[in-house]
Amino acid sequence: MVRKTLLAITLAIALIIVATIYVALQVGIDLYQARSTLTRSPASLSSLDLKNAESHLSRAARNLGGFPANVLHFVPIVGQNVDAVRSVAEGADSVVGDAARLRTKLDRAVGGDLIHDGTVNLPLVRGLSAPLKAESGSLAALGASLKVHTSGWLVPPLYDALVQLQVRTREIESATRKGVAAARIAPALLGGNGAKRYLVLFLNNAELRGAGGIVSTIGTLSADGGKLKLGRFYYHKKLAASVPLQRVPAPPGFHRRFGRYKADTTGWVNTSASPRVPDVAAVARRLYEVTAGSNTNGAILVDPRGLAALLPPGTRLPLPRGAGTVLPPGIPQYVYSRAYSQLGGPSQVRRDSLTVLGREGFKHIVARGLGDTSAIQRISTAAAAGHVRFVSFDPAQQRRVERLGASGEVGSQAQDVVVVNSQNLGADKLDYWMRRTVRHACNLDSGETARCTTMVRIANHAPDGLPLYVRGGRPSPRAISYLEIYVPHRARVTGATLDGRAAKVYPERDGDLESIGTNVSIPQGKTATFTVAYTLPLTKGRYSLEVEPQPLAIDAKLSVALRLPSGWKVTRGPGQTKGGLTRYQGSLLGPVRIDARESATSRPGLSGLWDGVTSFLRNPVSL
Repeated sequence: MVRKTLLAITLAIALIIVATIYVALQVGIDLYQARSTLTRSPASLSSLDLKNAESHLSRAARNLGGFPANVLHFVPIVGQNVDAVRSVAEGADSVVGDAARLRTKLDRAVGGDLIHDGTVNLPLVRGLSAPLKAESGSLAALGASLKVHTSGWLVPPLYDALVQLQVRTREIESATRKGVAAARIAPALLGGNGAKRYLVLFLNNAELRGAGGIVSTIGTLSADGGKLKLGRFYYHKKLAASVPLQRVPAPPGFHRRFGRYKADTTGWVNTSASPRVPDVAAVARRLYEVTAGSNTNGAILVDPRGLAALLPPGTRLPLPRGAGTVLPPGIPQYVYSRAYSQLGGPSQVRRDSLTVLGREGFKHIVARGLGDTSAIQRISTAAAAGHVRFVSFDPAQQRRVERLGASGEVGSQAQDVVVVNSQNLGADKLDYWMRRTVRHACNLDSGETARCTTMVRIANHAPDGLPLYVRGGRPSPRAISYLEIYVPHRARVTGATLDGRAAKVYPERDGDLESIGTNVSIPQGKTATFTVAYTLPLTKGRYSLEVEPQPLAIDAKLSVALRLPSGWKVTRGPGQTKGGLTRYQGSLLGPVRIDARESATSRPGLSGLWDGVTSFLRNPVSL
């Protein structure tokens, strides 16, 4: 009897093992194939790719709902893990299916039907709301299912995978909700409810200002019922010369900080001095009313990198003096450097070339659209780094634009904010040759106070032989600028150094931030290092950081190091945590957000047991 019982148990275990292997092999192959497709760049995924991934996920979900898997459902521990994988397969199947349908709509919209003969297809834009909303709903359902099935019965690798997938799902759902909001507001911005006229400010980052670059060219773009029309484009000095120098009304903070540089006057040259783009747009609106006699409903700020992102890759824009054409990837290098060597410094031809380049770029967009769906990734990346910004002068619409993160406002809801800002004081075009590194380190101690240091290092890589105009009339390319590190207004600054010595700084309140600035002069081939240290009170048990970029000709490098208290964990953001130290390194291509909080419990159930066993095996036994 005992032998028969043991034989039955052995047979049952064998059947469970066989069923588990069978299900794992069948499902594993399909999930691997789907994952291999979906982990590629979103811009490279076609509708066919998504449909193939959907078929693999559908087959995996069917297999997980078949007889062998249903038998495993009643086996302790194994059943919970199978059910968790099934929830992933079924939820992801729905998400990818909706994504495939959304991609088909986007292919039609961006691939040619969106803009035809200078007119935006507004019904097509409105039609994007439904598939975007469906995708958002599928992501929300997947997130809820993942939360239900993330339990202590899961084996450690599966538990960790589901936790990570929950984070990723929330991020994608947030981005999709923004897409829904953008599709809803776009028709009104495109003149669906009445004609709109927008300022177009073309900035040149080779001479930095707070909002990115010096205002080079000013024009207009009108939209009426989706019909787009370009107005006249002016070189900034031509508008400045059209009226006597005079001041215009400006936001109080803008006037207080930048009025000394005549940023709110019809000189135009320093209008983009503030990093707060909505303030810059408000001043530019009034300047345009005075100098061009025309009212506007909003503003589009774009620099050469932004213009390159807006244009389809094969677009050819004409260059002056029969110098041929330039493709989008070559636009930044042409504006920042090649135009000066080819056309000279303050020459009228070079100035006109920048105006023509901006106008021809927008002319192409109005006539032919954005190309294919790769434009979505290009423009999103450029907007995140501040190379394309949009401001509406309608307060209600502007609030919605700000929620989309498209207006370039500085500051966030994070407790700790890092913004590094440089203003060119040398009247040169050397910022194309500057290379910036930003390092931010915080020790959170007990979780009640953060002791932080922000360091920015700028290296002058200017080569020999630059035109005198690019050098600002100086014998050698020495970069002269006003360098600022912004800190939260609740922070208490404890020190500031420039190249290791106490720095003379000029603290100034700027909205909800405090600017700590100093003058720097960087000889050719040298570097300048500016450091600001401060303490910051924290909301007990929580810390959040946002690092925001200044739009540059060459992206800054960023490194972050956070020393977390015992029992804390990072709940959002990039980087790796080891031994209580979270590190992140990369290019500052857009805002970087990291959230950390006190974690009352470790991983539950089997994962927690595994952590205990591995900890015991790793640590020596004390006698």
